[in-house]
Amino acid sequence: MLLNWILIALLILSLINLFRAFPYLIKKKGNAIMSKHFKKRVLFSGLILFLLLIALLTGQINPNLRPY
Repeated sequence: MLLNWILIALLILSLINLFRAFPYLIKKKGNAIMSKHFKKRVLFSGLILFLLLIALLTGQINPNLRPY
């Protein structure tokens, strides 16, 4: 259950950083600030993938073998 909350928090943080970088993308100013937010977003996305991989390998979550 804790893993679910951690993953949800990381997804929310990733979205927050995406939307924080959006105004700088539109204005085409503040490239350093925009890249800082994108770096954080990539970091959080990498952490999400890493946690999902660890959870799959340890058996905490099971993949859906029959999608139909």
